[in-house]
Amino acid sequence: MKNLLFITLAITICFITACKKENPTSITGHVLEFDTNKPIEGALLYLYGGDSDGNFSNPGAYLEKIDSTISAADGSYHFDLDAAPYPILDLIAHKELYFSEDVLQGIYRTRANQIDIVLDPHAWLKLHVKNDMPVDEYDKISVWGSWGGGGDLYELGEEVNELITIKLRGNDSPTVRWNVTKNDIKTSYNQDIYVPAHDTTTFEIFY
Repeated sequence: MKNLLFITLAITICFITACKKENPTSITGHVLEFDTNKPIEGALLYLYGGDSDGNFSNPGAYLEKIDSTISAADGSYHFDLDAAPYPILDLIAHKELYFSEDVLQGIYRTRANQIDIVLDPHAWLKLHVKNDMPVDEYDKISVWGSWGGGGDLYELGEEVNELITIKLRGNDSPTVRWNVTKNDIKTSYNQDIYVPAHDTTTFEIFY
């Protein structure tokens, strides 16, 4: 009877061990800077897990933090976990002077995951908008850009002299667009401007 109990216990342990080995869950990769692919050291990575409320693209409060780590000098990171309790896994990377990145899709619970995370660096575009050849009080200018949201300008009159600073994704070339109306004639312009990472680029619009 003791032998039978021992054999049963041994089989159970082997079965559990085998199951765990058949379904390992790991997440490894590198944190890199957009465009340059430079490794980012010291990025904070948070791993969340949980269930879904039916909206798989935004499970929100149904997630809890499982683990966290910091990227090494070469940008590498690694997680090992038992993912069985978590139908959904979410990985978020943060770094000062970078936009955070959320990896919600493409993390599989039953295999080794290789995921490189690319962070967009902060950059700043300073626009100097000035009516240096005024015609009359009905002079108009409108300024906007491909970055979307914020930084738009609409001014009327002869004494326009504005400075606008916009935070953008660096190592990229956003498009600045503007319309000028003078003497009831509207003229449209656009310009692509390269904004390097962690720097401020100045662009003048004198009209």
